[in-house]
Amino acid sequence: MGAESALTLNGKQGENKIAPIQQLLIDFTFILFPFLVFKAEKKEPFRELGLYSRGFKEDAFNTLKLFAALVAITVAISIAASFLNANDLDKVYDTVNRIKNTDLPFLGYLLVAGVVAEEIFFRGFLAKKTGAVVSSIVFGALHASYGSAVEIIGAIVLGYVLAKAFEKNKNIFPNIAAHFLYNLTVVLMV
Repeated sequence: MGAESALTLNGKQGENKIAPIQQLLIDFTFILFPFLVFKAEKKEPFRELGLYSRGFKEDAFNTLKLFAALVAITVAISIAASFLNANDLDKVYDTVNRIKNTDLPFLGYLLVAGVVAEEIFFRGFLAKKTGAVVSSIVFGALHASYGSAVEIIGAIVLGYVLAKAFEKNKNIFPNIAAHFLYNLTVVLMV
């Protein structure tokens, strides 16, 4: 799940307790800040952030490739963590279940708007400004509220894959769609 999914209305110890209005403000900032920076640099924000389509077929193909990579990497990380007896993803499942069972509209918001905000900020902006490694580490750090080391490692690795995909495609739409499908899959499986 994305960093935003760690945010709950009624969190337990070790969980982020950000309310929906706070999440809305964070996501608004994640979207507005890059636009303002690129405008100040006299650059075209939509172009810089990759907010354009390369055509449905190409975008769909890139989305499916990226989604498959995210799933395969997640399975590999989970198997490795289990093999090392270090799989602590139950904390993530608890948080996802809590959101699913208490606030369906907020979950829908996180799956759609939260993913768009994350991709625009972390891949379209931060990775472009600081590189894939730094943006991925920051992305992973935002997952610390789950209390799961495997989630943080997974977020860093998946954030890196998403950053490299954006760097290659120069198009954020496959990232948004693959990230949405990934988070939706996690929600449906939990």
